[in-house]
Amino acid sequence: MTNIETWEVRKPPIASKNGIVVTQHHRASQIGAEVLAEGGNAVDAAIAASFAIGVLEPWQSGLGAIGHMVVAFANDTPYSIDFSARTPLQLNPADYPLTGAPGPSIFSWPGVQGDRNMEGPYSFGVPGQVAGTWLAHRKFGRMPWARLVAPAAQCAEEGLVVDWYWTFRIASALRGLARYEHTASVYLPDGLVPSVDWRGGAVRLRPTRLARTLRHIAEAGGDDFYRGDLAAAIAEDARSLGSSLTQADLRRYEPSLRAIDGVRYRDSTIFAASGLTAGPSLVQALGRFAALTGRPGDLRSNAHVFPAIAESLLRTYEERLANVESMSADPAKATCTTQVSVIDREGNAVSLTQTLLQAFGSRVTLPETGILMNNALMWFDPVPGKLNSIGPGRTPLSNVCPVVARTGDGGTIALGASGGRRIFPAVMQLLVFLIDRGMTLDEAVHHPRIDVSGDPWVVADRYLPADALEALGRKYEVRTEQNAVFPNYFACANAVVRDGRSGVNHGAAYVVSPCAGAASG
Repeated sequence: MTNIETWEVRKPPIASKNGIVVTQHHRASQIGAEVLAEGGNAVDAAIAASFAIGVLEPWQSGLGAIGHMVVAFANDTPYSIDFSARTPLQLNPADYPLTGAPGPSIFSWPGVQGDRNMEGPYSFGVPGQVAGTWLAHRKFGRMPWARLVAPAAQCAEEGLVVDWYWTFRIASALRGLARYEHTASVYLPDGLVPSVDWRGGAVRLRPTRLARTLRHIAEAGGDDFYRGDLAAAIAEDARSLGSSLTQADLRRYEPSLRAIDGVRYRDSTIFAASGLTAGPSLVQALGRFAALTGRPGDLRSNAHVFPAIAESLLRTYEERLANVESMSADPAKATCTTQVSVIDREGNAVSLTQTLLQAFGSRVTLPETGILMNNALMWFDPVPGKLNSIGPGRTPLSNVCPVVARTGDGGTIALGASGGRRIFPAVMQLLVFLIDRGMTLDEAVHHPRIDVSGDPWVVADRYLPADALEALGRKYEVRTEQNAVFPNYFACANAVVRDGRSGVNHGAAYVVSPCAGAASG
């Protein structure tokens, strides 16, 4: 029998004429808000929060991460910054021999010897987080770079206070973390999962090498990660572990910056992430939903809206997955991603999503630089000769879906989510709630959702209104689940919204996360 909690969890949004930062850790949100209070803009705050969240939530992101952001300055052209992974140029597909058994991947890939496509030094892709934020700063930033990176270094120097959620996250990845000496030295003190006893005495993890690297990045600038002394140290770290990642891969890495052509949706304009993200799929799903729902009056009916959402997502995922052979996710296994949503007092907005891909990424911490590396190779099919096969110099398809929308009343929405393939279905529904149904941000983030992300059935929050469940059940196989801290079946979304009439900003964090929070500055 499945254990089901019966409590109701609420996390009210905040409202302010000043700017607001929302992340999956309240301290990272506060760090971003402090930047806003000192006169920084939305990009400055997003950069500070990006570095901080990588220290405070190492299972989600960090210096070894990749991602994407959308930057939309008020009354200006929005831009997409792509800092996706790249596979090493010296990568050899023959280094990933098949075992003949199913693999542990969240996808349906066959097993690879030693699971080396899933974790360890063979799974590294070139990290993009530093390059993406460095580009954003040069193009849009206002405050000194060192000021934005320093708080993350301070968090690492002070040590990371272990609570029950830290204990859970480390325990859930224990086998992988224990395999790698330098990772275990940080996250498994004395070889054990850290925990706090009933008296609540502080237990701190101290990633001292990471703190030193962050100080170096603050002083030397982001380019040093790819073309300076730090690049040489990273490459030597990778070589010492047997990775094919080289200094040439780092030197060659460039994030992309491109203007986004907005897509009209109802009376709003949607600016979604471009490239190999879920942004194009989001736009397709919204277009299908608009065609299916027709008259605005129909949007008041749960029995009409939720089947239309389900149908739009089913059709869109059929097309999306048809382009990546044999990619299907195991819902019991989650990727690890984090979302930063920012709006400043001038109405400039940023939606930034970054990820290590799986919990603690490759599980490998580089010995000298203290960087926990991503495992981008898990996104590629280890079977040769396929559309998405492992190969050198390649970029994987991604599920990230940061988005900014400009609404008909002159307002702004910036939102995104973590949760693998469940991300864009969550983002789509929040846009429908806010734009089509006229919900407040409070109502939208607390409203039960569905998930349709590649499987032939609909997963519904058990608290979805009865008329919606009944209507969905007449057309689809419906499986009800609890929206819980873990596992999460509906993606972990957060958002900021600017009211076009009053100019008041609102921010809402992911409701059932124990750490997520919004802060005003």
